[in-house]
Amino acid sequence: INKDVKEGHFLDHWDVRAYSTNYLRTVMSAQCFLDGLLDANASNKMSLDTMNSESYCAKNKNELPDTSIIQVPITVRDEANDILNAYDHSPKLMRELTSSVMASPQFRQRDVKAAPLAARLANFLPGLKNIPKTHGGSPSGINWIHATDHFVCRLAHGLPFTAFSTYEEDEEAESTLAAMASPTEAHLTWRFRQYYQDLPLLSAVAVPALREIEKQIQNSSHLCHKERRPFTIYSCHDVTILGLLYAMRADFLVEPDTNTSKDWGQWRWWPGYASTLAFELVQLDEEKNGLGSHVLRVLLDRSPLDTTNSAKNITDKNDQGGGIIQLSDFSCLIQRLEKAGKVEAVEGSDANTDSQEKVNNSEFRTG
Repeated sequence: INKDVKEGHFLDHWDVRAYSTNYLRTVMSAQCFLDGLLDANASNKMSLDTMNSESYCAKNKNELPDTSIIQVPITVRDEANDILNAYDHSPKLMRELTSSVMASPQFRQRDVKAAPLAARLANFLPGLKNIPKTHGGSPSGINWIHATDHFVCRLAHGLPFTAFSTYEEDEEAESTLAAMASPTEAHLTWRFRQYYQDLPLLSAVAVPALREIEKQIQNSSHLCHKERRPFTIYSCHDVTILGLLYAMRADFLVEPDTNTSKDWGQWRWWPGYASTLAFELVQLDEEKNGLGSHVLRVLLDRSPLDTTNSAKNITDKNDQGGGIIQLSDFSCLIQRLEKAGKVEAVEGSDANTDSQEKVNNSEFRTG
């Protein structure tokens, strides 16, 4: 990939497809990613153009005639066909599933303990009050996603926590909000840990996307080297990335072995801006590994993601290991989740792409 980008021939070798949820910030995130990816030199010079309400394009701006302009559309699927945001795709189902988790005595007991923090937050951020108790509703009384977004967004942009508020330039208020940032994110992380340990809820969030990746892989492994390889980009949300990590059983999110002394606090992790979860279909040295010709490699922010399904001591043709999962194990993981949640296939998803090839790369990015 790096070689193709540097030499300016990326689109000659890769069939780039991009999808986004129906939010301006995720569409813009995909646009910026494409612009950075394809702006390696003049032959891939890109500009960004909004085509219509469902498709946004990055255009090749060389001096070729209009008929030769290369476009990489960013497709925004209808909510009924959206595989990236279960909360938009199935709002009634997700409301029922999250309400079921929040109704448990254990959840209510701990969430109520966060009510004092919620009240202090609402004093500084009045918009957190009196919100509809849908997916973000809680015994503690505020939407914790909105509360955490306040801190995440300002940190990402290097802004004070009091920016754009009635407390702007108030040093005491800034200090108070700064002290609440970490416990706010910690509580949100705990809440979503409870959600994603519920298999029906996790299934609804993760299975549609994982099933589409699986079908892309099945279509990719038998194609010849002369065809363009698929490079699929999904621009989505932190809750999507987190759900996929729980579904993949990432080591740092799974309950620890009580017989080990490993420190287990890493699950208090929340995806940051531009977090990237990549699924790569890679070819093995069959003689060295004694396995099928292809495996799946999963990377989180460019580092191999170890999971409870990871195949140990397996390397690709370049002797790179880590984050590798056998394709049969990946399919079994999806089947188990699908059975737990009784998830039906999303109509209209582009799993049956027509120009897939031997090396597949699918990336999920937060907006």
